Amino acid sequence: EMTAEEERTVGQMAAELTEHCVMANQKPARYVRAMDVFMAIKDTYRKDGPSESEALGRFLKCQLLVIDEAHERGETGWEDRMLAYIIDRRYGDMKDTLLISNSTVAEFKVSIGTSIHSRLVETGGIIVCDWKSYRTNSQQTGATI
Repeated sequence: EMTAEEERTVGQMAAELTEHCVMANQKPARYVRAMDVFMAIKDTYRKDGPSESEALGRFLKCQLLVIDEAHERGETGWEDRMLAYIIDRRYGDMKDTLLISNSTVAEFKVSIGTSIHSRLVETGGIIVCDWKSYRTNSQQTGATI
């Protein structure tokens, strides 16, 4: 679980971690935004959409799943259940999951709930990235990205 109080380069670090998992370890990995997870599942409700098992399988089969922008969730009961299901299945299968949020640790814990939080900290931990925003710094100094 990585949290940040404002936009930083945490997402880029997670994308690099995902690439490393694939290239160096030859293991499947997926980087996705939280909203994309929920949109993929909702696509199953269309008549011509994939099955729910197929949609969820994309997030359950990879060795490393990085879910970015977890703070952008609507925190509805449906989203909470879907996220809990994905995290719990991955936890049971001993697969790595990284959630990234631009929230404080306390806000994030409330947002994801006790069940998900306990699974994340039991097998990993919290990394607080509280440095200044790279985007803000680069805009102020005129650096090229």
